[in-house]
Amino acid sequence: MLPSRHYESEHTKFIRELMRKHPEWAERQREARAIWWDKTPRELSEEH
Repeated sequence: MLPSRHYESEHTKFIRELMRKHPEWAERQREARAIWWDKTPRELSEEH
């Protein structure tokens, strides 16, 4: 059996292959992440 550092799950292999076949999806993925994570900071006093 290979050491765990060489293990790659079937799911990871599937996603890597999918992204290799569709490199344009990487940009869409970045855009989608930006919706949730790349927001400008807000003051807490602006919350309510």
